[in-house]
Amino acid sequence: MPTQCQSVCWHGLWKMIRDPGRRLETKRDRPGVCCCVAKLENEGRAFPNCCIEAGIQRSILTTIRVRSSMKRIFAILLLTCAVVAVAQQYPPPPPPRPGPPPNDPWAYGPGPQTWNPGWNNRPNPRRGACFYTTYGFQGNHFCVRGGDSLPRLPGNFGDNISSIQVFGGARVQIFNDRNFSNGSISINRSVADLRNVPFRGGHTWNNRISSMIVR
Repeated sequence: MPTQCQSVCWHGLWKMIRDPGRRLETKRDRPGVCCCVAKLENEGRAFPNCCIEAGIQRSILTTIRVRSSMKRIFAILLLTCAVVAVAQQYPPPPPPRPGPPPNDPWAYGPGPQTWNPGWNNRPNPRRGACFYTTYGFQGNHFCVRGGDSLPRLPGNFGDNISSIQVFGGARVQIFNDRNFSNGSISINRSVADLRNVPFRGGHTWNNRISSMIVR
């Protein structure tokens, strides 16, 4: 069983020498003092005595333990930095774009929309367009916010729109068929009568719209 003096030598002077042929001897020159002599077995030469008062041996051993703990903490920090560096190579996907307010009356969900007369009482969008079944912005209607698109129209509005009212500087692109196909035109102002907007072959855009994009 090593003495406290030997423990101090082994943990302190022994580590400082760092030689494969090292050997330690311990002795006490006077009461309360512990001395260590480090010798190299290969060369037979000795290092100066390392004398440590017994009163500070406990502090030295505590310092050794603290240094050992610091090494472990440093290793953990190094490992953490490595994990962070690897994680940065695979950044998380960007957050989804913010959706419409939960109470927005013109936020359309997926699939066909079922129209009802209550839609006629909804407020107009701040930026967007409303589509009416009758000239002069009359009859039943629905609206689309700026930034939205409808590949098909709600209810029975397909091929049944006669006027368009634009709000907030929006720009409307209307299409002849569903899924944004078979001819289109862009409108940046309100149109009270689509019979005045030519399509092709002598026809007009009245009762012809089947899909739309509002920007």
